[in-house]
Parts: sequence; C-alpha cells; structure tokens
Amino acid sequence: MRTERKKLKVGSTYFMDNSERVKGVFVQRKGDTIFFDCGEDHYYYHSIVPGKEHLVSFMSEGEGFEEVQQ
Repeated sequence: MRTERKKLKVGSTYFMDNSERVKGVFVQRKGDTIFFDCGEDHYYYHSIVPGKEHLVSFMSEGEGFEEVQQ
C-alpha cells in the first residue's frame, strides 16, 4: 500500500522507488524535505544539509512510498 509523504511514520521502512531494491528508514521531515537512512548500499545522492550528510533526502519528489512489510 502506497503511503503519501505527509503520512510517513518515523522509524518505518519504505522502498525508495518502484524497483523495490533500495529500502530506507524514514528519519525526519523538515519543511518540504524528507530524510531517509538507506544505509550504505544505495545509488541515491546523500543530503547536503549539515548534520544530515549520511541521509538520503527528497525535496519535492516522491509522492508515494511503499512500506516494507516485515
């Protein structure tokens, strides 16, 4: 089930795109930007926000995320 970005839950794991290869834990929302911890095995750019350089950020892109069922 797709989750709208405004309904993402901190600590929940989501697939980063439709390929379902990369997973990320939703960490924080700051304004229109959302941050995920995807670990080391991903092909996304890291954030340039100071203190969040290890996270993957999405500004306006990414309207729906598929939650990983555990």
